[in-house]
Amino acid sequence: MSFLACTTCFGGANSVTANALSLAVLTLLGIVLFVISGFFALIYSFWKRRGLHS
Repeated sequence: MSFLACTTCFGGANSVTANALSLAVLTLLGIVLFVISGFFALIYSFWKRRGLHS
């Protein structure tokens, strides 16, 4: 998985720091995806409310 941090800089694949950094990256990715999906839901609700869908 290319989104995981390089473990060479943090002492190996099983080090606590590498695992924590990988979890932090995944958490931030989840937050970004949540915000983007909320933005698209807002756009869709505006689009549906204005009657532009037909």
